[in-house]
This record gives sequence, C-alpha cells and structure tokens, in this order.
Amino acid sequence: AGDHEYRSEETLPAMARILAKHHGFKCTVLFDIDAEGNISAGDPSNIPGLEALASADLAVFFLRFQHLPAEQMKHIDEYLKRGGPVVGLRTATHAFSGTKEPYTKYNYNAKEPGYELGFGHQVLGQTWVGHYGQNHRQSTRITIVPDKKDHPILRGVKDIWVQVGGYVGKPTDGEILTVAQPLNGMTPDSPADATKPPQPSEWTRTYQGANGQAGRVFTTLYGTSADITNEGYRRLVMNGIFWAVGLESAIKPDLNIAFVGPFKPNTYNGGAYARGINKTEYWEYTYEDAMNLIARLPRVAAYIYRRTYKNSDHIEPDPKLDWAGNFAHMLGYENEEFRELMRLYMPIHSDHEGGNVSAHAVHLVGSALSDAYQSFAAGMNGLAGPLHGLANQEVIKWTLEMLEELGTQEPTKDQIAQYVHQTLASGKVVPGFGHAVLRKTDPR
Repeated sequence: AGDHEYRSEETLPAMARILAKHHGFKCTVLFDIDAEGNISAGDPSNIPGLEALASADLAVFFLRFQHLPAEQMKHIDEYLKRGGPVVGLRTATHAFSGTKEPYTKYNYNAKEPGYELGFGHQVLGQTWVGHYGQNHRQSTRITIVPDKKDHPILRGVKDIWVQVGGYVGKPTDGEILTVAQPLNGMTPDSPADATKPPQPSEWTRTYQGANGQAGRVFTTLYGTSADITNEGYRRLVMNGIFWAVGLESAIKPDLNIAFVGPFKPNTYNGGAYARGINKTEYWEYTYEDAMNLIARLPRVAAYIYRRTYKNSDHIEPDPKLDWAGNFAHMLGYENEEFRELMRLYMPIHSDHEGGNVSAHAVHLVGSALSDAYQSFAAGMNGLAGPLHGLANQEVIKWTLEMLEELGTQEPTKDQIAQYVHQTLASGKVVPGFGHAVLRKTDPR
C-alpha cells in the first residue's frame, strides 16, 4: 500500500483481515514508512518487509509513483521474474516512477525495449492513461459485460457502485469482465454522464515471468477505501483475488466478504486525520470538511424529500442559483417567493444560539477531534428530540389537528383562542410556546 490519495493504507488491511479471518489466508500488509516509523501514504517511497514476496503466493499492488530503493525493488523484481500472480488496484497502473537502475524498466513511462511503459503495461495490461470522471463530483457505476456473466470472478456480484471518479480503461489484451459508467453525481442512482460512454474497468490476463511461468493477473481501476464499502465491488475484488491464486472453485455466490471489525474510511481530507497532525492544524481540515457538508446538504435534503413525497423524481441542481435558491429549486418549487423564504429561513436557523442541544452536541463531539461528519451526525441525533427540532413537527401536527376539529381551513381568531384555552385546560401544552430562552448571549 503506497498511494498519495486513495487510501490504499485503509483498503488493503481491510481486505487482508477478511481473507485471514474468514478464509484462512496468511496475509502480510506493507506500507510506505516515514523516518519516524509511521505509515505515510505515498511518500516517502520506502516499503520495508518486501522480502515477504519470496514465499508469497500472490502480490496485491496498490501503489502510485513509487521510486523504491534498489534493495527493496529487487524483491518485487524477483517475484515478477518467477511469474507470481498479481492483483492491481487503481493507481497500480502507474505504480512506479523515477525508479533508478537496474529497475527503471518498471516505471510507468519506461522506454526499455521489450518492456515499454513498465509494470502497468507489461503486467497489469495498461499504464497510466488519465481520468475519466471528476473525483468528489462524479461517482461510477460498474456493470458486468453480458457474455462474461458466468466468469468465476463475477459469481454473486451485483449492484456495483464506487464513489471515486473514473479512470480511462484501455487494456492491451486479456478478458474484459466489466465496464464503468461515470455518473453526474455522488449517489448510485445519479444520471449517467452522456458525454462519457462506458469503458473497461476490470479485466484478467496473464504475463510471462523470466522463467516462462505464466502469472495470472486481475486488474481493477478502482478500489479506494470508500469503494470497498459497496458490497458488490468488495465481492468483485475478493473473487478476483481467489481467481488469481487459482482458487476459482472456492468462489461461491455467498462467499463471506463481511468486514472484520468496524470499517470507517476516512473522509475527503481524512488522510491528515489518519496520519496524525499537530492539533493546531486540525481547523484547516475540519473547515474543508465543513464546507463540503454545507455544499452538499441541500442536495441530500432535497433528495430525501423528493424520494419520500415525489416518487423519487429528483431534480438536478442549477449552478446559476444561490445556495438557498438552489435548495428550493431541487425541492421542486420555482416560485420566487418560496426562494426568498428559504433565503430568510436558512440564515436564521444557521445562526441559532450555540447553547441548544444540537449545537452543543456538535461542539462536544468536535472537541474530541472527531471529524465534521461525525460531529454533524451527533447534532442531527440531538435535533430529532421532541424538545428540540422535532418540536417543529409537533407544531404542524397540533395545527392540523386543530383545523380538523374545527372543521375549517380558515378559523377565526376567536375559534383559535378557544381551541388554545381548551388545550391548556386539558393539561396539555401548545407546541412552540413556553420555549426556554438563553439568558446569556451565544457563547461562541
């Protein structure tokens, strides 16, 4: 594991735990290690322990632009010379760059006669070509090539969706099992990007070792730590591992691929949290996550509303509109007065006093250096209480019950007053009244 962006240091240990716990594999996971002995994603290029390849039955690569010292590269070189099986994820197509003699041939842009374009091209079947979708804006739907549906790797595989943007897929040869369709959005049912037709995403092939041995290869252009939370994709990779080592007979449609222990991938800027940074710098990454949340929440809220009340007829955002106006648009209300209402409603609630249950919960959880997503979830849980956010719904419920009992949609002031008195006389409360007020100003 050694890439700079896609959390290979989270993906590979999670997959290794599944293989070891559920299927009896002996797994060794190696990482880039810095001068202090910490796991350092992608840099420096230093992966101790590669001598384990001498007895390995399979090597799983999730590297990016590594230039390992010769004493480490020699173990990879020897493994490949004997034609050992290989599985490559995402950036493994450009696993090496700047590697020095005598291993320059493995660089992704190598020009060595007979080994052009390096490890990616010669072993995995493709070197680095380019992106085919925008990370963090476009997710990817992966579908099975129809005439490959009976391949052992595809047993039990369905509903494959990954959160990362697409890669260009141009394998030199082999058997293409799946194709990837970039989506205009970050949900499984986001619409396909009509400008980007599907391209190959997973395939098998063989390569020749120096000893003439043919080594099996399974290549996937995806595999971030968020991607493997999708069961379909996780099963696809797990089956690919079994196939690569010649255990296709053991691949069952219900092969156990459950995570071993909790698995929570780091968020967009989670690499900083995972690596460990100075406490005084956490605000920078928290700010980035908070801004992402603010940007995405209107679409999430509108998605829930449209799914619940509008038969899942979702409306794409309009980049020409402001934040609150766009929320109104995605809800399905094009009335300018309603947009103005949202522009008023949103700031009033976002500047609510900081001592209430939800704001306090967010501050409290955030004080433990939990990320913005965890902190926000805590606030939402507090908001769900009837003495806090749920009180809004209680007001609506009380009003609707009043209208039903009075038998009119336009009650008079006297009718309302009488109904209020009846409510209080029965020992009940009128929702929205009697709310406690903070006696000091916002403590922020």
